[in-house]
Amino acid sequence: MNNSNLENNIEKIQKELKSLKIGIVELIKTVDRQIKAIEDYSKSVNLLVDAVEDLITVVSDLNQTVKELVIVVLDSLRKLFTRIILESISQKDKILHIHEEYQINNHIIPTLIECMDKVYVLDLKIKPLIKDIEEFANTIKDLKAKYKNKKIVPILILLVSDRRIRKLCEKLNILTM
Repeated sequence: MNNSNLENNIEKIQKELKSLKIGIVELIKTVDRQIKAIEDYSKSVNLLVDAVEDLITVVSDLNQTVKELVIVVLDSLRKLFTRIILESISQKDKILHIHEEYQINNHIIPTLIECMDKVYVLDLKIKPLIKDIEEFANTIKDLKAKYKNKKIVPILILLVSDRRIRKLCEKLNILTM
């Protein structure tokens, strides 16, 4: 009986081992499928990262292009307004000099038109803040000190402004367009 029990136990253990082996094989297949899914997901993530990096490059290039375009447009607007002002200056105000990027005491004035009795100061701001107007007013003070015998005519072209900015300009005797 002992032998028969032993054979039964061995047979039982063999069946359990065979069942365990089948379970392990299935588990390995499941792990392999999960590894494959992770590899596929990783490839997808890498493709997505590459696409995002390409998009960042395109946006960065576009941003630079827009900046360059804005500079060109603003320069064109400044030149257009300079032409308009030049046409409006009367013949008796003989033009002596037209300066672009005129510098005085660390201030740069985009356009300065010097006439016999007047100096026209032209600046263009997209959306000025109060500090921009105050800085422009300080530049005008510096010009008044330099051109003591001439009337300074400050003109500020405001592409976007609110009532506070326009009132401050009016208070400081700065013409706005």
